[in-house]
Amino acid sequence: MPRPRVTGSTLGKFTPGLLLTLGLFAGCEADLGELSSQFGTELSSGGADTHGGATSSVSGGKSEEGGSAPSTSGGTGNEAGGGAGNEAGGGAGNEAGAPVVVDTCSDHQLSANETDIDCGGDSACARCNLNARCDSSSDCKSGACLNKKCVAPSCSDRQQDQDETDVDCGGICAPARLCTLDQGCTASSDCDTQYCNAKEQCADHCGSKKREADETDVDCGGASCDPCEVNQKCLAPSDCQTGLCEQGKCVAPTCDDELQNQDETDVDCGGTCSPAQQCAIDQACLTNSDCVTYVCAKKLCAADITVAAANVIDDMEDHDMVIAPSGGRVGGWYAYNDGSAGGMSQFILATINRGASSTGYEYSGSGFSVWGSGYGFDFNNPSNGSLTKQPYDVSGYSGITFWAKATKAIPIIVQLPDQNTSPAGKLCTTCDHHWNKGVQLTTDWQRYTVNFKDLQLEAGTVPAPTAFDAAHLLSFEIRLNPGVTFDVLIDDVAFIP
Repeated sequence: MPRPRVTGSTLGKFTPGLLLTLGLFAGCEADLGELSSQFGTELSSGGADTHGGATSSVSGGKSEEGGSAPSTSGGTGNEAGGGAGNEAGGGAGNEAGAPVVVDTCSDHQLSANETDIDCGGDSACARCNLNARCDSSSDCKSGACLNKKCVAPSCSDRQQDQDETDVDCGGICAPARLCTLDQGCTASSDCDTQYCNAKEQCADHCGSKKREADETDVDCGGASCDPCEVNQKCLAPSDCQTGLCEQGKCVAPTCDDELQNQDETDVDCGGTCSPAQQCAIDQACLTNSDCVTYVCAKKLCAADITVAAANVIDDMEDHDMVIAPSGGRVGGWYAYNDGSAGGMSQFILATINRGASSTGYEYSGSGFSVWGSGYGFDFNNPSNGSLTKQPYDVSGYSGITFWAKATKAIPIIVQLPDQNTSPAGKLCTTCDHHWNKGVQLTTDWQRYTVNFKDLQLEAGTVPAPTAFDAAHLLSFEIRLNPGVTFDVLIDDVAFIP
């Protein structure tokens, strides 16, 4: 019969009687001598070797080598039988004494490196299912962690997941959720700017140097880009800077396109259309020259004052440099200056095209440094001499009006010599300090009115008169201050009632 292997207990723990009894119970006699020769003086105390006996020849007691000694047969049964044990032993230990490794990913407990039981965190465990606790999206199978719970990915989970090109936009979220300027994209359809640049960022399509989105030409036209220039493509007037789209192209504006464009102040008038096409009364204006009346008041063209023909002193349309022979008036225009060595001036008839008026007088010059220079006319001087002037009665009028402009804004002095201030009146001992009013000329034609009641006397006349003598007026003059360069125009001088 097979002999049992003995590995553990000492022989001294057994008695001959016990060994005999065990031998008789097993049906054979124990050969103690042979066992001793094979295993030394130590024998197992695990019981007799039987077919189905209580123990095997090696017990599950403590092993001297470190762990609990394994059973040869694994429990009840014998070496050849069908017991539960095996030679390696099923006891609590093994011959090597190796430590037992516990799998924390299946221990149904929350370990320190997991975010929920047996999942997530920086552990080697599986990622967590929906509704499990998480600290970041990497903890979740879904790739989405919201409010510390794993959730199904969506376009409102505040994570860049699914195939989104940025957080909750683009990809599967488009077009309901488009990415904004500078957010990530892979195609222009991801962007509300309608353009994804080479850096895969949403950018303004109006600067892409390509025609895209609703542009009618490269980077212009449509709802969001600037209007296109002349000759670029268009679909509607709003696509064009000029507001004119004809046959699919932006065209240049004109003064008869029935639109207010260019710098027109009203439809097809004013601005660049003037003076060929000036605005009518009540149309919008910015300057007097925008209006056919040359009167712009409160940004609307207004009517000019009406001047009776008999009150016109000179409209310059006869080109003869003399005043109109009306009301007994007779006199010619002249220029005067302070005689400065470097002074020069020119007084000529000029073409002006101011509405219905085509002619005016132009006075230009510079270099007068004492008291200046000027020009004017006498009301009653058939001889046209400086001392042959005769008084003219203007007491039936309230003032004088005229049109004037300058190439650059400049002040002028309107002065009205009477018999008290002019040498020709033979009343003053110190003369040529006249009644006057200052006027500021602009670069636009403007009507100026000088009322007699507003005149001031220049200091210096001796004897000094106490009032303007309208019944004995001699001349009308415009004087330029010393030290200025000037170029002024005058037109349509008349009395006002």
